[in-house]
Amino acid sequence: MANNNLTARKGQCINYGNCPKADSHEVIEVNLGDDFICPECEGSLIDLPQGQKFPWKIVIVIVAVLAIGAGIYFAVPFIKDKFSSTSGGETEESVPNDIIVTHPITPDSITINKYTLLFEKVDTTEQLMATVYPDNVPKKNKKVIWQSEDSTVAIVDTNGGVTAVGAGKAEITAYTGNGFSATCNVTVSGGKEEEEQVGEKEDNGKGRGTSGGGSSGTVKKHGTISVSGGSYIGELKNGQLHGRGTIRYTSRTLIDSRDRKQRYAEAGQSITGDFYNGHLVQGKLFDNNGNQIEDIIVGTFK
Repeated sequence: MANNNLTARKGQCINYGNCPKADSHEVIEVNLGDDFICPECEGSLIDLPQGQKFPWKIVIVIVAVLAIGAGIYFAVPFIKDKFSSTSGGETEESVPNDIIVTHPITPDSITINKYTLLFEKVDTTEQLMATVYPDNVPKKNKKVIWQSEDSTVAIVDTNGGVTAVGAGKAEITAYTGNGFSATCNVTVSGGKEEEEQVGEKEDNGKGRGTSGGGSSGTVKKHGTISVSGGSYIGELKNGQLHGRGTIRYTSRTLIDSRDRKQRYAEAGQSITGDFYNGHLVQGKLFDNNGNQIEDIIVGTFK
């Protein structure tokens, strides 16, 4: 045995799964000077000094490290394919080459057909029209919001219709959903003109349609008076609301005692419509930004 130890090397094959000598953990002796390989599979041998058991724990650790390394090797390309590099602190999922990512087209400007409006009388209306750019903005993104800076001077409906309410100046602005805007400067002059007298006088000074001479009608004026819950500006007859006008409310108020629905107007809201002997016949209720809330129809009662 002493001579064998001097003239031979001991080893073991680790070609597991491919070599029966490796699978059986056989100790292989190779003469000094010969290739230190497995005679079965010709794979390299691991030296196994005499009296020393085969280092299975080391082999297990080596195999485990190789397995982990192989897992990482195959996993990294998968991860790279799944996720792109981070940018701005966020991780974005990559998009296959055959998918086209589209972004919504939003407005980048807005114009209106008139940038100044001059009203010589109240209760007259002009139409503003807005155009949103670019032209290929989807219809759902072309919605325009209209607002009046001062609804005691002029109000605007949801379609850009501007109505003069009282003497003064105000700005009517059209907004896109993402904040672009265009503004029209409105001036209302004269708002308290006296209208034509009912029952005109003939050339001979006699009133038409009367049994006697003189005036047969009552002077109808345009003015401003206080009413329950706010103030009224518009046509008046015998000191009462009569004709076309607007009520602006400063507190929550029942719109009309004859309204079967018993609707209320809140502070800051207004009603523009037709009045008869102090009562609303029909009109439109607006919020404090001049946007229409609803139609109010009460009707006339004798």
